Amino acid sequence: MISVLIPVYRYPVVQLVNDLHRILTALKIPFEIRLIDDNSPENEKQVNRQLKALNQVSYSELAHNIGRSAIRNLLAKEAQYEWLWFLDCDSQIGENREIASTFWESKSEDTLLSGGRIYGSRPDDPEFHLHWEWASTRELIDPDIRMRDPVNNFLSNNFFLHRKLLAKVPFNEGLKGYGYEDTLFASALLNNGYTIKHINNPVIHEGLEPRRVFLRKIEESLHNLLRLEQLSKQQGFANPLKSKLYNTFCFIRKAKLLFVLRRFSKSMLPMAKRKISSNPKSLMWFDIYRLLYLISITDE
Repeated sequence: MISVLIPVYRYPVVQLVNDLHRILTALKIPFEIRLIDDNSPENEKQVNRQLKALNQVSYSELAHNIGRSAIRNLLAKEAQYEWLWFLDCDSQIGENREIASTFWESKSEDTLLSGGRIYGSRPDDPEFHLHWEWASTRELIDPDIRMRDPVNNFLSNNFFLHRKLLAKVPFNEGLKGYGYEDTLFASALLNNGYTIKHINNPVIHEGLEPRRVFLRKIEESLHNLLRLEQLSKQQGFANPLKSKLYNTFCFIRKAKLLFVLRRFSKSMLPMAKRKISSNPKSLMWFDIYRLLYLISITDE
């Protein structure tokens, strides 16, 4: 009675689906694996279309891209079963062959289970070093530590919940593009009386991005950070953001230094980007870049 729900965009998922199919078959409970492609390029969709022939797998394609939040809501609405397991398409199961049974045995109708993610070894190609350094340093957190701040430590790449939670609290489609939709969703769950439990049940995250692509996504996420702040005010709930970046930004704003720093931020951004390129192992310049960019896009 599990619906595995995978939003697909520009990534081959054949191995992931075949691994899931074997694991869930061994679990001996009814299941489906439901995939929706969010308008990937035609040549990239062809690889995944072969999954239509697999029993208990549903694969469909959208004519227009609807985004990270909307496609998760759509998958939940179309799901056949009451228990929903969301996985990002750039995941692999790896050695965690008990992943499905761990979620199944830990389930509770009022609790979202967050399994987390792990990464492989440092890639040889330096283009991927920044993303790997960031992910390995900032996202690989022990579940007990993640539980200290279940909202800001929630990542939507691998989570399990009863469908009634998403019926009550869908992903907010007011956030477009990349970033912070998971934070807003987790905050809304807690505000509606549900629980988030972080457990050690990870998948391997394979979707490392080249430096330029990763930086572009980070910039996109910072626009969403400001949008999340606006949504919090509009909807009258406490702002869930507690990151060091956001706290530093709020301190600067409270000190009325935004106008002064904005004048210099755009000229300093290229220098910070060069520092990131020359030494991706050091995340200090990456944090400086994120702060400068956030200041540069603020209209206060």
